Amino acid sequence: MKLVGDSFWNWENKWFSLLPWLVVCFVFVFIVMRVIGYGYIPSDDAMRHVGKAISGKPWSEILVLRPDAPGDHNPGWHAILRALHLWLGFVC
Repeated sequence: MKLVGDSFWNWENKWFSLLPWLVVCFVFVFIVMRVIGYGYIPSDDAMRHVGKAISGKPWSEILVLRPDAPGDHNPGWHAILRALHLWLGFVC
């Protein structure tokens, strides 16, 4: 191993160590796009979370609930989805 300033720290080694991560990211995005391209729609559980985040309505207006049903049991997840929806401006 050579010291700093020698060929060990040159740009080629940096690119060769970064290249596998770029390939992994590209393959991941490619797979996601292929699945979306097939028209996959997640099951009702995922749709429930997205519906809550996009609509901004309380659960009583989205689902039929028992009077003794607890409130939102995933408030953090719904807040993250809502923030992403507002930030990215996706419209369904």
